[in-house]
Amino acid sequence: MPLGAVAAALRSPLDRGGGRRDSAVSYNDGGGVVDDDRGGSSFGAGGGGGKKGAFGPSLSKKPKHSSSSSGGGAGGGGSASASASSSAKPRLVQRTSSVDTRKDVTHLTWASLLGLLKFREYFVTVDHFSIWRRHLSWAKEDGGQLRTLMTQKFSTNMVFMSLLLGAELNVLFNSSHITTQMRQDMRDSNHGSIEFWIGMCITTSVVLTLFTLLSTFTAWGMVSVVSDENAHCVLRSSIGQYVCFLPSRLILTAIYSFLLWMVMFLFILLPKFWSLLLLACVVALFFHIVTVFSAFGRLILHSGALGTSRIFDPDFERELLPRGLHTSLLFKATDELRKGTSVTRQYREPSRPIGQVDHDDDDYGASDDDDDDLLGGHSDHR
Repeated sequence: MPLGAVAAALRSPLDRGGGRRDSAVSYNDGGGVVDDDRGGSSFGAGGGGGKKGAFGPSLSKKPKHSSSSSGGGAGGGGSASASASSSAKPRLVQRTSSVDTRKDVTHLTWASLLGLLKFREYFVTVDHFSIWRRHLSWAKEDGGQLRTLMTQKFSTNMVFMSLLLGAELNVLFNSSHITTQMRQDMRDSNHGSIEFWIGMCITTSVVLTLFTLLSTFTAWGMVSVVSDENAHCVLRSSIGQYVCFLPSRLILTAIYSFLLWMVMFLFILLPKFWSLLLLACVVALFFHIVTVFSAFGRLILHSGALGTSRIFDPDFERELLPRGLHTSLLFKATDELRKGTSVTRQYREPSRPIGQVDHDDDDYGASDDDDDDLLGGHSDHR
């Protein structure tokens, strides 16, 4: 199916796999019509002569009720007609269940984005690589905003690494039997003891954390004094990008070394079965967390979410449920990767918002010539 046809189908205000938003109401189980929270078109769960679309059940227009009454019934006929009209009006039904019956988020949500990842991003999140630095430096047109983002990140890192350093030093110089034996094995160079290697990992982690604090504090002080007018040229330069992201690299190594000696402690504190079980859980959670945020980061980068231009047309965006937003963003990111758009051109010549059309199209139809218009802009301008 052409990408334009897919986007045009997503633009339909029908709900199934990315249809219309109605987070405040739910469908009537009896097949009746239930208004959404904006008072627009109504949806029938069972259908009843409604118009059927590609992404939903049926769309029924709001019934029109006659206000006329019979001539013979001076009061009773009019009141009966008004009562019948009011009883026939659809009522709002609020969803109060804590269960996500609409399946806005499933266990396969993140898995659909794995095709965007590189192999190394299964082990390290994408925000620690150079592609994130390039996108961030070129997406922010305001130099003051770019500098503010960097300084905010530095301040957060300072707090986090200070807490991490305190925990590591507390373990290293603790008076418990295990840590006392660890320090003794380190003094005796007992390389065959696991306590020796745990002590080495903790010491390495402490050193890395100290240098992380040093580099973060220094970079924070230098970047914060750059003026708004010159922040772009300084932070976009090679040395500017390296300086801003050197603390992040050190933070990454410090956290991984911290995780390593924590896992090694499992084999001292627990029996072998429970140690292996917890190790499997740690590895599974590690890869899940890294892949989820790497996939989300890739989606942010290639969909143009870092820039100031809108990804969706506002009217089109209001018609989408979370699933529809996810699918549309994935199409957008995949299309940018297919075109091979450079980072600088992606933000200098942003694509046309998805769902933006220049003419009224009641049927939301699209031809093959409209692919670029609906999914990202004219390819001959890229």
